Amino acid sequence: MVPSGSEKFERIVLLSDYASVSLAQEVYRYLDKERIYGEVHEFSPEDLYINRFNDLETEVVLNTEVRGRHIFVIKSFSTAQKRFPYDYKSKKWEQRPKLSDLALDPDKGYVELFTINNALDLSSVSGITNILPFMPYLRADKKSHSGEPITAKLMAKLTEASGANRIVTVHPHFQQVQGFYDRAKFEILDSRVLFADWLLDNYSRDELAIIATDSNSAHAVDKLAGDLRVSHGIAYKSRDRPGSVKETRIMYDGSLEGKIAVVYDDIIDTGGSLVNCAEYAKRKGAKGIIACMTHPVLSEKAKDMLVENDIRLVTTDSILIPDKDAYPNITVLSLGYLLAEAINCITSGRRIHQHLYNFEGFRKVKKSRGL
Repeated sequence: MVPSGSEKFERIVLLSDYASVSLAQEVYRYLDKERIYGEVHEFSPEDLYINRFNDLETEVVLNTEVRGRHIFVIKSFSTAQKRFPYDYKSKKWEQRPKLSDLALDPDKGYVELFTINNALDLSSVSGITNILPFMPYLRADKKSHSGEPITAKLMAKLTEASGANRIVTVHPHFQQVQGFYDRAKFEILDSRVLFADWLLDNYSRDELAIIATDSNSAHAVDKLAGDLRVSHGIAYKSRDRPGSVKETRIMYDGSLEGKIAVVYDDIIDTGGSLVNCAEYAKRKGAKGIIACMTHPVLSEKAKDMLVENDIRLVTTDSILIPDKDAYPNITVLSLGYLLAEAINCITSGRRIHQHLYNFEGFRKVKKSRGL
């Protein structure tokens, strides 16, 4: 339906897949609708229809006016693995996918993303921003031996080719991924301020010791420890064969006796490295283990392993955890405010607010806004 001249032109449209509906609602709630240039279309989960054909190919339909608009697509990589009955005449679900029907599937997730982008591109939108809180394949960032693909670069090229003009992500495993994009602008947000804020709300500085799982996460850990003004250390692993850790030691300037060991990294996958760190920290007298991990991949039996080893996981909603309520040791922090602030800046032509990277600034803004 083309708007009549008396209707307001809603320049900004926010879309999401089913796994990201709660996050999108949080983002919409935090949007500074008074300061955004142009009207913001009220968020509705029904504006984007995603299903599967009987042969399990991806089916996408846009159910709202998008021509000439700037579209922000919040896309997860948790997808439905089967087709769900839908009435095309009434545009209503006969059986709607539930969160428990969704599973992390990067391959299907990327195909959905490309299909959504293509539908938007063919609809003559003014811009397509993909908000991908978690980006799969970033560990495939280089060619280590003959015959190995650089899948992170391949996905970047396909995302651009499907129509995306801008990518927004959070704490990527491989920050240099932005160099894989030739045309699309790339924005990186940092979840560190959320973790630092939560830790200081729940513990005193004297209790905390920040630990990096390996040298790859050492730089991020150094920043988090600096925000909190506490000491930090790094875990070193010796291997007896590829994929097998013989021993883990933590190099820490001081004693872990009576400390809360906070293990910080971007991803928790199987949780093996985390458990090794936790066991060593406990042997050295740590009274508790907290894992601050941005992206809860939690493959295999990782969630049960956390319970068995008495590890508390603090993570974000970058990836859906359908059975989270069954694990009281898992705390999920919302990325809604960070993503909303990014959209506020992008739509008004401003740089991303510095308080999203500066912890003291973040605390000050949070207090002033009553968040």
